[in-house]
Order: sequence, then structure tokens, then C-alpha cells
Amino acid sequence: MTDELFALPPEVMLFPADRLASTVQAKLDIRAGQHCLTKPSGRQTTMLVSAETAALVELFRQPMSLTEAVVTFGVRHRADPHLVLDDAFPVVRELIGAGFLVPAAGVGGASGDVPDRVGDYAVRRLVQRLPDLTVVRAHAPDGTEVAIKLPSDPFDENSRSALRHEAAVLRLAQGCRVPALAGDDTGEERPFLALGWVEGASVTEHAARVRRPWDPSWPAAALALAGAILDAYAGLHARGIVHADVHPRNVLVSAAGDVTLIDLGLARVPGDPGLSQGRRGGVLPYCEPEWAVARRRRMAAPPATFAGEQYAVGALLYQVFTGHHYVEATAGAGALLARIAEDDPAPFSTHGVPAWPAVEGVLARMLAKRPQDRFPSMAAAGSALKDAGGPRRSAASPGAGLLRETTERLGRPGGPVDTGLTAAPRVSVNYGAAGIAYFFYRLAAISGEPRHLDTARRWLAWAARQAGDRHAFHAAELGILPDKVGRVSIYHSPAGTACVDALVANAMGDRRRAVHAVGAFVTASLLPCHTLDLTLGRAGTVLGAAMLAEALQGTGVPDRCGLAGLADQTLASILRRLPPSVTDDAGLRYRGVAHGWAGILYAALRWYAATGTQVPDVVRDRLDELAALGRTRDGRTTWQGPHDIPMTGWCHGPSGYVHLWATAAAVGGEDAYAGHALRAARACAPAHVRIPTLCCGLAGQAYAMLAAHRLSGEPCWLAAAHRLAGAATREAGGGDSLPNSLWKGDLGVALLIGDLDRPDLACMPLFGHEGWPGGGRP
Repeated sequence: MTDELFALPPEVMLFPADRLASTVQAKLDIRAGQHCLTKPSGRQTTMLVSAETAALVELFRQPMSLTEAVVTFGVRHRADPHLVLDDAFPVVRELIGAGFLVPAAGVGGASGDVPDRVGDYAVRRLVQRLPDLTVVRAHAPDGTEVAIKLPSDPFDENSRSALRHEAAVLRLAQGCRVPALAGDDTGEERPFLALGWVEGASVTEHAARVRRPWDPSWPAAALALAGAILDAYAGLHARGIVHADVHPRNVLVSAAGDVTLIDLGLARVPGDPGLSQGRRGGVLPYCEPEWAVARRRRMAAPPATFAGEQYAVGALLYQVFTGHHYVEATAGAGALLARIAEDDPAPFSTHGVPAWPAVEGVLARMLAKRPQDRFPSMAAAGSALKDAGGPRRSAASPGAGLLRETTERLGRPGGPVDTGLTAAPRVSVNYGAAGIAYFFYRLAAISGEPRHLDTARRWLAWAARQAGDRHAFHAAELGILPDKVGRVSIYHSPAGTACVDALVANAMGDRRRAVHAVGAFVTASLLPCHTLDLTLGRAGTVLGAAMLAEALQGTGVPDRCGLAGLADQTLASILRRLPPSVTDDAGLRYRGVAHGWAGILYAALRWYAATGTQVPDVVRDRLDELAALGRTRDGRTTWQGPHDIPMTGWCHGPSGYVHLWATAAAVGGEDAYAGHALRAARACAPAHVRIPTLCCGLAGQAYAMLAAHRLSGEPCWLAAAHRLAGAATREAGGGDSLPNSLWKGDLGVALLIGDLDRPDLACMPLFGHEGWPGGGRP
């Protein structure tokens, strides 16, 4: 299926769910970012999908294979194509089964019932189809490109009136940052409106691509973008126009940074008898409190005002600067309305980006709950933002700033360490409180400061109170579901939380707590699980046991809790269930560390090293077989990833193999393994990706360089680790950043910066060798 061409039929409509009436949104409990996928017939005519799924589905407007689509999606969204494909496969299968995606051979013309010509314009392609409107891209007779709006029902008077209204507003707005009015046939029998074509991305898509909050160049770029947005709206306001439909898709930004406001169909001109009325727009995260209060009271929505629009633009700018909404936007419509009406914007640092008091002050005034407390005009807000553009508090380096502000944000009394996390998964090692606890545990080891252990213990106490919450380890919006991540993963389940708890207790000298935590790890690891791999399955149990055995050696705790029995039985079961050959794809699909052979063999080696057990022939044979499958070119060795997509990350790429071969060299003492490790390190030394994370990106590559440095002692690897850490820091906070996630966000990058101060102690979080005696560390 991955290579078959599929397409989205022309009659299928895909549009943001926030385009639905607010009453419908509330009834359906629409979540922020969801999209509606609809078609006129079939067993299932409507489906709600996430923004990420919508972006992937949109690629099928042109015939495309699933593999091509996920690679394109991965490049655009800085995501690992391997993981995208794993996540997308069941979704795409469901879409195919419901008839939303069909084999390309069964799709007729790409334009469906869209005419070849509209007036004098030659239609090129369908751009968007909404329930009441179709937008096409066309050529004017002189070759100029235009966007043409056509009502779905040309005889519907409401649709015709809406087009006439937009044309009238556009005539008034010409000269502002709006599309040119190229043609107005709204009075004809088959009405249409032709607008100058605007090339660009939505403002949030553009900001996600360019946002680098820890890069010294970001403040100037951010202020320029925010200033252009404010100037665009101020220009409309100067003409007496309230846009009345503020949201990211109505603000287009060109590659050069030029801003254009589009879709003025709901705009109003207060005081103009013909243009003062209009349907009220509103996308929930960008609506003003006056609107939210009215909706909560089930009153008619108030008309859009200049003061209300200033609030909406403030909400939009907050997202530009931070990558997040100013209020938690994952709740249902009712809860979101309450937050808009009552909650003040959170500090920038809440989202893991540098504090910027002057800019935050401007946005706070724009987002004041009472209209009279906002700026007197949009132009005044723009002037205030220009005045706020002084330098932020700087650190010796961006990396030092990231580490300092992360430590302060997550360790400050009264902050998240006391109030907890709201984003799910809230407790797991990969995403939540257990990962934060491990961050502080490692900072204590690096710095020798006991206060960090106290902070780690506080995070673990909060995690324990949340352990039974349905959001503790799972998050549907991220695809982290029980049937996907399993029940025993040290990264996604209570087993991982218990493992971290035991490590922290041991570091604090709390033997009683350590016994309790190791016992909890053993109990959690005995739950049913049929997956073998390291990230989600049984091999992770073996790795966790190895880390505990190393750290607690000589304390008697592992023996009291049956840790060795758990690991020995689990590893024996894994080895019995392994396919007879590494090339047996039917038995074990992947070869990399996260989900394949490399991870299982790594966990086995770690357990043998921790217990002083001789490596059995079956493991040595599989190591040699895996080594022989490497592809070496110019001194760089890589191994085939899933679907043969080349990657450099830890999960599927050579970064993970560096740890495997370095450990094999330390345990087995064979020079050949050391050679494999260094050739793998050369393959992942370049900073080709723009993903900062441990799992799939630059931070994981940097830890591979540190492993190569410990193995060889060569300074070039330490220099490469610093270079990759600098690149990871510049990318942190960009895109859809997860500031509190150890493995999938910026927290892992911050820990890497700390580890670089003591490379002799550095280890990849809850995976690498922590340096305890007998651990097989290079």
C-alpha cells in the first residue's frame, strides 16, 4: 500500500472545524486545531481529524504514494518520516476504508465540477472547497494569476450578497495589505470575485519555520514579522474597516516576509450604512472576552469592534512569538470560552522560550480583559511594540541561556513543580514529570548540587499523585495510546517512572525509598506485553534493570526486589522469540535501536555488562550479522531503515548504532566493534536535519558524538558534539515545540548543554551508561 498512488476525490471537502458555527463547535466539543473531512455520500460522510492528519491528507489533492506523502510531510514539519509513516498507516487505512482516499486511477479530473473557465479567466486548479464557497486558481487574459471565489450555489442570495459585501470592502481597502481586486462580477447571473493571487503560508506556518527563540537573530526577525502584522491591521483600521475574522489562515506571509490579510467577507465598516452589518466570524482561540462572555451566557455575539480585533491580533502575535496559544487551547469549546474570558496570558518562559518582559508587556495590554484597558488603537500597539524591541537578557551563549531558563522555569517554587503539567502525557519519561525528574537527577550528577535532587523528588511526588489520571501516560492528540505504546515501556509507562524514582532515591541515599521504587519497577514490568523492542517493549525492561543494577550495585536492593530474576527471564524470553536471522523482516520489522535488532542487542549487552555475565554466542552471532549488513561509503557506515528512508537520528539511524557498537567494544573487547562505532559516528556527524530532539534529531546525534569521544579519546568528536548541540539549541522552541518533553522536546537539548560541561559524565538520558562501576562504559 505504501507505493500505490492515492488521491483525495474532488468532492471531498477538508476545512478547519473552527469554520463551523460556534454553536455547532460547542455541541461537537470541537478541539483546537481539528479539521472536518466531509463528502456528499457514503457510509461515513464526515470525520474530525487533527491538524497534522489534515496536513497529510491535503497532500493527496495530487495523486501520491503514502511513502512520498510522509517524506514530504516530514520535511515540511521537521518530523521523522519513519515515525510519521508508523503513525499515519492506520489513519490512512481508515480514510481509505471510509472512501475519503481512493486509488488515483479511480479519480477523474482534479477539478471535479469546477469549470475550465470563469468569465475571461482560465482555471488552473482547485484551491479549496468549502460548504458554501469554492476557490480556484486561474490566469487572467494578460497572464496575471488570480484567485477566484465562486459560491457553491450561484442562485443563493446569501452567497451572492456575501460576495458583493466582500467586493465593496475590498474596494475601500485597496492600498492596504490586502489582495488586489482584479475582477468583480458579483452582480452577474453566475457571480464570482477575482482577487490578485497571493503566494505565501499562513502566519503560524511561516512562524513555525523561522522561529528560533534561542538564536541571536530571532528577536529582530520576530519583531519585524509582528510589526508587519500590526501595520497590516492598523492600515485597515485607518480606513474604518474591522476585519472581523482574525486567525492564522487569514494572514499570509511570503517567503520575503511580506504580510497580506485575506478573506474580508466578514469585515464591517462601522458607521457605513451598507457595510456596518455582517455575519460575525470567530475562531475560538482568537476571540475577545466580550465575545466569549456573550457565548457563555447564550447571548447573541456582539459585533466585531476595533478593540476586540486588537485582542484577537494580540492572541495571534503571542502564538507567533512562542508557538503556543496564550491560553490552554486543547480543552473543549466550553472550557476554552471560560479561559478566554478569565485567564491572563502565561509568561513566555512557560512555553520554554526566553523571557522578553518588554514584548510580553505589550501583548498583555493588547490582551487586557476590559476593552478600555487595551491600547487606544492598533497603530498605538504597533508603536509600543517597536519601542519594546530592545535587547533581551542575554547569557554567555544561547545554550547556557536555554539550560538556565529551563532549570529556573521547572525548579522555581510556585511554578510547574508545584502546579504540575497540563499537557498530556503528564507523567511519562518521554513527555512528562518523570522525564523532568530525570533531568534534575542528571543535573545533580553533573554539577554536584543536591538541590537538583530535591527538585527531582518533588516532580516525582507530583507524578505519583497523577499516576491514575487518564492523561498520565497517554495523549490521543499525539497518538500516544495504550495499544500503541504498551504497558511496560520505560519511556511511556509507570515502569519508567519507577525506574527514575529508584535512581533518584539511590542518589539521595534513601535506601527504603529505593527498595519501594525497584519493587514498583519489577511489578510494573510484569504486565502483559508482546512487543520485543527497546522503546515500547520487553527490551526496555532489560535496559531499565541494567541501569538499576549498575546504580544500586553493592546496596542489596536489587536482590531484595527480584530484579535479576525479572531481567534474566525477560531476556531469555526475548532471545527465544527472536527470528533466526536479522534479515528475517517478517519476524522483526526494524533494525535500528528504537524498534529493532540494534536496540534489543544493546539492552542485552547492557545487562551482561551490569551483571558480569559472558555474552552468549547467539548474541555475538546476531551482532556480527547486523554488522555485515552495514553500508560503508567514504568511511561512513549506515544501516537500512524502515522503507529504506535514509535517517541520521537515534531511533532508526546511525546515531543509535554508535551506542550499540561502543558498548559491544567495551563488553567484548573487539577492535572491530569499535571500528563500526566510529564509522557510524562519521555517518551521523553532519547536522542535516532541523529537528532538535533526542529521539530523531540533533541532540541525539550529539550524544552519539560524546559516545564516540569516550570510546576513542579523539577531540574531533567532542567538537562535533558542541557543533550539533549549538544547532539543536538554535532549533529549540521552533515548530511545534514541546518544552517539557525529555525525548521529544527541548528538555533533552537543555540536558545536553549541561552534559557538555562534563563530557566525562555525559550519557544519553535513561539510555546511555551513567558511569557506575561495571557498566561496560567505553
